[in-house]
Amino acid sequence: MIKKTIIALRLIAAAALIYPAQTDAIFSNWNIFVVNEPTSTPNPYAPYTFSLLEKIGQAMQILSLSPELGYREETAKIKTKKGVVKVTRRYREIALVILNRDSGEVFEKRYWLSESEMDEADKLRKKYLDSKGLPNFVPNDSGEEYEVIVNWWNSHNSDLRIQKKGDIVQDRYVVIANKYLKDNDALVYPEDKTGKKLSGIIYVPYSPLIHTAELVAAGLKFLNENTDTAFQSLRELGVKSHAYLDKLAVDTITPTFVKNIFLTEQSDPKLLLNSEDGGKMVAERVLVRLGSNGDKTFRYTFSKTGALGLGQIMPNTYSNPSRFASRRTGVAQIYPEAKLIPDRNIGRADVVNGIKASVLVFDDHFSAVIAKANKKKSYRELFAKLTLDEIDEIRAGIYNGGPSKYSAQKAAISTHINETNDFIAKFKKIRELHLFDPAP
Repeated sequence: MIKKTIIALRLIAAAALIYPAQTDAIFSNWNIFVVNEPTSTPNPYAPYTFSLLEKIGQAMQILSLSPELGYREETAKIKTKKGVVKVTRRYREIALVILNRDSGEVFEKRYWLSESEMDEADKLRKKYLDSKGLPNFVPNDSGEEYEVIVNWWNSHNSDLRIQKKGDIVQDRYVVIANKYLKDNDALVYPEDKTGKKLSGIIYVPYSPLIHTAELVAAGLKFLNENTDTAFQSLRELGVKSHAYLDKLAVDTITPTFVKNIFLTEQSDPKLLLNSEDGGKMVAERVLVRLGSNGDKTFRYTFSKTGALGLGQIMPNTYSNPSRFASRRTGVAQIYPEAKLIPDRNIGRADVVNGIKASVLVFDDHFSAVIAKANKKKSYRELFAKLTLDEIDEIRAGIYNGGPSKYSAQKAAISTHINETNDFIAKFKKIRELHLFDPAP
């Protein structure tokens, strides 16, 4: 009876969105009795009664020991206006480790995904459109009682909802790890390429149900420790600043600024700039991912021609070993004493090395700003009036758009590029959160 009453009320509520006038009339003739749903319904944002990090560790162990993922192709004949044509449909298997948030039980389930549906979901995501539940998760077992609904598709970092058939309680279950097939071309490290063309990776996908204080704290710890290690390495190597010739590079910039830039790089602009909490939840999403995945967090998002790593550094910005000295514009060549990893893909993906590279990109780009400011006395005077916060905003702008975005006449970043404007706006919001301030 409880279930039927709840369903009826939900149907009426849905109808109210479409036929408000008619629904008002229906409600006026009803006596509504409030029925309490089962008290076991978990609060989506309530603290877990156990360590989520420990459960994630168990999930990783389960997936590391589970069989390799399957891949299959099916050929079908389709009638068209031009006659019968053959089409090949491709499917990839995915393994999910699911956590029962009430009992703490973890278990693995496997499903099949259509590559064409995955591609369609990718296109919709890039346009910020509803993924329409794509791709469909087809279970290996036709009698499978756990259904998967896609909230937001993003390959190995997808937000998935798990619902057990017959269970009216939502969010009792959550995906805390998945094993996902990636194309070898999208993998940086040779050891990750375990298959001929496709290789299984293990990853903890973000969802609001794992957004806990425990994982945020773990992410802060990871980022703080790795940033400190990178700064200490540059200091011990005596890497000099090219912007301020009498200083070490690490003495011209603060670790907090660099960490805020990393959160800025990895936060969705639309979600952050339109958030109602100053961007806190969106910025913390990055920390949750770092806390749950560690040095693998941004290891699997790779393009040979695109940005890579925590700091989203472009290939030629990191290393450009031209035979012409004037064209050796990568920080690996400009700062040889930093001893950055020679391979420009692994070098950007490696967390500590990537942080070192980001610090040097800031220094190199800012040296161009200072060179512009020194061209005229009026430029120098304007630059000298800048506050530390304004200088950091300039650093943020040139990190995103390059030194050419700095206007010496205005001692500010040019406002003509929307992407750079949004980047600076994101940075300012994240800075105001004071996420890296020492605990009181």
